[in-house]
Amino acid sequence: ARYLCGLRNFQSYAFVPDGNAPNWSVGRARGYANTLAERDRTPAVYAPERESLGQFLRRLKKPAAVFAAWDEIAADVIRTCHDNGLDVPADVAVLGVDDDDLICESTRPALSSILVDRIKMGYRAGEILDALMRRTRTLPVPTPCGPLRVVSRESTQNLSSATALAKRAAIYIKENAALGLTPAELARRLRVSRRLLDLRFREA
Repeated sequence: ARYLCGLRNFQSYAFVPDGNAPNWSVGRARGYANTLAERDRTPAVYAPERESLGQFLRRLKKPAAVFAAWDEIAADVIRTCHDNGLDVPADVAVLGVDDDDLICESTRPALSSILVDRIKMGYRAGEILDALMRRTRTLPVPTPCGPLRVVSRESTQNLSSATALAKRAAIYIKENAALGLTPAELARRLRVSRRLLDLRFREA
């Protein structure tokens, strides 16, 4: 929440939970909401029984900041944004949890994610397991492991107008590379002048 609030002035905030992992997903939603409340913000929470994810994302005031329960859910948010004509990050900035490189680097744009302290988690789990195996009457009290940092990627980055146009052009070129595109045709498809397209590419 602090990271997203520090990026820009979003018109709305939202949380997309993992319905299959209610305990920690609910905990993350609560922490997100409590921190936003300190800034007089209230996040919308996606409820799949009421609407589709696409409907939920479309009705958010833009630009919107979406925090997802973990990286796989965040990747679903990015895919759904694309399917519904929403630009990431211009319309919807997306943040996940776990910093799973395989997921984060395979989304387009690449997914920003919270890096958690897996080593500390492992040691604490080991302490509890050791106490259980020794049949210790007093088990170590489980305590939360806070996040280490946010690994910032393109899904939350502010884009200048130059970078935004260059990004749109790069995506179009990638998807239509076999069509024999010329710079003039690309400019026409993006609905800008050839001169502006050249200028924005040089700036970016």
